[in-house]
Amino acid sequence: MLRTPLRLIGVFGVASCAPALNATMTVTDSPFHVSRWPKAIIHPDDYDGGDTLSLTWDLGSVDESVKKKAINAWTVRLPTLTHLKRLQLWTHVTQPVFNAACELQQLEVFQIKWSNIQDLEAISGLQSLRALSIGSSTRVKSIEPIGALQSLTLLELENLKSISNFSPLRRLKALKSLAVTGSMWSRQAIESLDPFASMTWLTSLAIDTSSVSSLRPLSWLVRLRELGLGGRLPFEEYAWLSAMLPNTECRWFAPFYDLVASGYGACKSCHRDSMVMLTGKGKPVLCKHCDAAKVAKHVALFEAARASARSDD
Repeated sequence: MLRTPLRLIGVFGVASCAPALNATMTVTDSPFHVSRWPKAIIHPDDYDGGDTLSLTWDLGSVDESVKKKAINAWTVRLPTLTHLKRLQLWTHVTQPVFNAACELQQLEVFQIKWSNIQDLEAISGLQSLRALSIGSSTRVKSIEPIGALQSLTLLELENLKSISNFSPLRRLKALKSLAVTGSMWSRQAIESLDPFASMTWLTSLAIDTSSVSSLRPLSWLVRLRELGLGGRLPFEEYAWLSAMLPNTECRWFAPFYDLVASGYGACKSCHRDSMVMLTGKGKPVLCKHCDAAKVAKHVALFEAARASARSDD
């Protein structure tokens, strides 16, 4: 899981986590950016009493007995920190720790690295929460409690393996930035794009589209400034949606993606930084110079599809 909300869709179209930045944000503007957190601690005795706290017991050579003691100690201590505004559990989170954290009704920012949480019910009481990030949590049974968080403006959900219906999120009227994605090695099943299509107030969206057949429901999201998608659908889908959302930035709203910045831009034949990935399922990586004719043909097809969509609108 990433520590920032910067949308990083894998070079070859596999979705990772975290939402896109909107046009006015930088990486460090994120409430989850590493610069916003103090050094993570393990033991309650190391807590400095501030309103921002980062905990971890996953990193380094920490004995299991020490971990268990720390987890038990924080389960008791967390509910007493009534002045805490920002909490980062940069560690594996158990149900008791989660429930303890959710007693902090004044929390405004809450980040979970990964967990074995099954029940999110306790989070419904965090009515001051503005930013929430739940990393890989494959055992979560329902996201209905998240729909009660009416102050949320930023939400990241990663690898909720047991969830495919995201309709409860439609209740989040204050939400501006949303990410629903898989993890580094897995994809997030999404039953339908319709719940997202109804969230017309969103300005930033990143979703795993590996299980959908069309992007067309997203055309209702005219307020989007940035859109993060996988690149595994036919190029006509991206061309069509780019015509419907002319003010939205998306990697796949162009005939190809230039690989220079990714570090994969060097052509083995001509040795120029000229490799591009053509937009669309099954499309190859080509050199703009060595494969100029093929690139030009694809560009023409993409632009024709976009023009057709505009004329039909």
